Amino acid sequence: MGLAMPGPIYRHEQQTRRPAMYLAAAVALIMAGFAAFQDAPWFFYLPVLFALLLSAWGIAFNRRSGIVVGSSEIELYSGSWRRSLAVADVRGYRATSWSEGADWLYLLLDDGEDVLIPTASAGPTTALRAALESVGIQKRQ
Repeated sequence: MGLAMPGPIYRHEQQTRRPAMYLAAAVALIMAGFAAFQDAPWFFYLPVLFALLLSAWGIAFNRRSGIVVGSSEIELYSGSWRRSLAVADVRGYRATSWSEGADWLYLLLDDGEDVLIPTASAGPTTALRAALESVGIQKRQ
């Protein structure tokens, strides 16, 4: 019997299949039905059908992105792109703040590369910062 692997310290995942997408699809369907009932001109259907197509595509393909911080590895993923980084190869992180919105976090690797953590994939930056610091990755300037 093998040893059980400990769970991740921090995990955040964003996906397109969520209640807001179902609501957008429902609103677009209602608007298309209302337009057909009212005999609306053809150009009214274009944005409504486009919204329906985009929401249906998001629900059907369910794109996922996120980050998993473990005690020895950090995994970033978005769609079919995945990148795993050993915690030992990360010398720190840098945060760039803008006037509004979430901070941009960069992982600073020993080889000099800066890896941007996608903002939508990171979740709350305070929780992510705490998780990074708990595995020994400190903030750098």
